[in-house]
Amino acid sequence: METEVTHTALAIEGVHKQFERFTALRRIDLAVRHGEMLCLLGPSGCGKTTLLRIIAGLETQSGGRILQNGRDISWLPPSKRDYGIVFQSYALFPNITVAENIAYGLVNRKVPKQLVDDRITELLELVGLPGAGGKYPSQLSGGQQQRVALARALATSPRLLLLDEPLSALDALERVRLRGEIRRLQQQLGVTTIMVTHDQEEALSMADRIVVMNHGVIEQVGTTADIYERPATPFVADFVGKMNVLPAVALGDGRFRSGDLELECSGAERYAAGDNVRLYVRPMFPTGAAA
Repeated sequence: METEVTHTALAIEGVHKQFERFTALRRIDLAVRHGEMLCLLGPSGCGKTTLLRIIAGLETQSGGRILQNGRDISWLPPSKRDYGIVFQSYALFPNITVAENIAYGLVNRKVPKQLVDDRITELLELVGLPGAGGKYPSQLSGGQQQRVALARALATSPRLLLLDEPLSALDALERVRLRGEIRRLQQQLGVTTIMVTHDQEEALSMADRIVVMNHGVIEQVGTTADIYERPATPFVADFVGKMNVLPAVALGDGRFRSGDLELECSGAERYAAGDNVRLYVRPMFPTGAAA
């Protein structure tokens, strides 16, 4: 039988973060599977970006540990961790070309020039920018710059890709277009990916699993269908998608009456007949979202 380590690309165990009197993260436990697209979703200040920065080594946890493929990376500097990262602001070097931006990590690793040139050509094709290597970032649109940032993050063939709200600086049409391309690339390459977003539509359309966070804790982890159709807490029900809240009386055996409606809810057998409850009822799962 395969062990849990075999299935786990990244294990976060009891990670917490304290900023003086403010607790940003409270004992986070999370296992990220090989090859999956995992979205950290939540409102501003919920701790999702802090968690991503701790995984990247850009922030130091107050306690707990992080294992990547069974290797403890908890206290390693960013340069010793195996990941590529894409930021919201692109973070491209404005004074060097697209090709030089993509090659930056490879050159630092002293990869032979011909291999670097071949990799640049391959990545520009992959992100839909063939022939753009000689341009400067200022000559590209925002969406094109983010494609270059993605190519740079993938240049060293990392086993983990981190995306820090990569689409939030783009206009609505470009966001929709690029999120589809990022998902296609992630599936094509099979690279384990963690993306931070506050946009529930982004998470629902891109993720294999979603981690909903609030006030430094994880409210729920599940597939997009789980999160949307079976919210574990009132916060998840309210934050993800649209929700109707119906006052009801339990009839027993998972059945409820709300006005003239009689409803059956799986998993709600714990309520005794006569209990007053609130039922959270969603519209149908949105078309186009990942199941």
